[in-house]
Parts: sequence; structure tokens; C-alpha cells
Amino acid sequence: MTDKNFPSELIKLKGRQPLPQNHQNHINNMTDTSPRSFKKETSQKSENNTGPFIVLGLIFLTSLVALAFVYWSFPKLRPEDKARIKLPRDMEDAKGLGRALSNYTDEYFTQVLLGFVVIYILLVKHYMPERVDQWCEQVNHHRDNLLSYIIFLRITPFLPNWFINISSPVIGVPLLPFFVGTFVGVAPPSFGFISAGVELYVLTTTGDVMSFKSITIVVVSALLSLAPVIFKRQLRAKIE
Repeated sequence: MTDKNFPSELIKLKGRQPLPQNHQNHINNMTDTSPRSFKKETSQKSENNTGPFIVLGLIFLTSLVALAFVYWSFPKLRPEDKARIKLPRDMEDAKGLGRALSNYTDEYFTQVLLGFVVIYILLVKHYMPERVDQWCEQVNHHRDNLLSYIIFLRITPFLPNWFINISSPVIGVPLLPFFVGTFVGVAPPSFGFISAGVELYVLTTTGDVMSFKSITIVVVSALLSLAPVIFKRQLRAKIE
């Protein structure tokens, strides 16, 4: 800018109207770099970071109190049943544990149900949030083959059935693929589970539970559930 143009530019600047007060305050807030402003922003960030930890700690403490209450309110085991409550190392230990738990459930159904509900809530709270995000990505990726995907998940042990039941409505799985996939996918493993439960007291080895026939049924059913997906991909590749 030359000295010749300087007076005219100064006159133009003097003729301009001042900025509104709220706009000026907004500019001052954006450009405020004072130590007081920095401390205020730091305190706000620390409050935002500590809030979730406080909630998480309260949930954890509440869960511990609930578990302690359930544990101490449980009736005492009989001496013969107490000796069977241990980690089974062979089939005889497994059968003894099954008898002890069955007797205890029959006698104290309310206490067992309460303990199951508390543990179930803790399991869902700990297990569900991170896995829902992962499964949501998988569902969106397999949106075109959702029925086959649900059947495959039901047959295979990659995800527990209780998790699929809870998370399916949350991530937007339609009712029809969920119903048909559950109806078809739960049947093959159920045959092995039912037969194992019926024969639990007469089994002598673990090989009787995991027979070659039951494993073959599960594997073949899982492969058949993926057959439509493979067929669609091959057909799409030929068309393209």
C-alpha cells in the first residue's frame, strides 16, 4: 500500500460500522488463549473423561454387592453334594456334578434363578457392547445373504445363541431372516445336545457325547447354509 492511497483507505475503515457485540464476544472467545481459559478447557475435558469411569465403577460395585448377596443367601449344600462341586476331570466327576446341581436346583429354585439372572446381566453388560459393534459390521457386510449368515451363526459355535437373540433387534436384523435362520439353524446342534442330556447318566466316556455322527451333522449343515452364498458369488462372477 502506497502513501498516496493510505488516507483514502483510512477514511473507508472509519466509515465502517462496528461489529455486533455478540459477534465480537464470539471472536474473543475463539481467540482467548489466556491461562485461565486453558485451565477451564482442561477441567472440562477431565470432567468429561472421569464421568464414564465413575459410572463404570458404580456398576461394578453394584454387581459385586449383588453377587455377594446372592452367594451368602444361598442355602448350604448337603455334605454329599458339596463333595461333588468341583471342576470335573473325567466323566464320573461330570455326572456327579450334574446330580448335585440338579438336586440343588430342585430344592432351591428361586435362589438359583436369582443367581442366574444376576450373572446373566453381568455377562451381557461386559460382553455385549464391544461385540455388537463387530457383529454390526459383519451383518452390514452380509446384508444380501443375511438368512444364510444367521443359519451359519446358529449352527456353528462362533457366537452364543443368547448373544444373537439380544443383539439382533439392536443392530436391525429383520424378523423373517431371524426367525427362519433360528428355526433352521438351531435344529442340527440340538439333536446332539438332547441326546447327550438324555444319556448323561449312562455315559462312560466323553467320546459318546461327541460322536462322529453328531459332528458330521453339524459340519454338513454349516456347509449347506453357505451353499446359497457361494452359488450367488459364482453366478455374479459369470454375469460380470
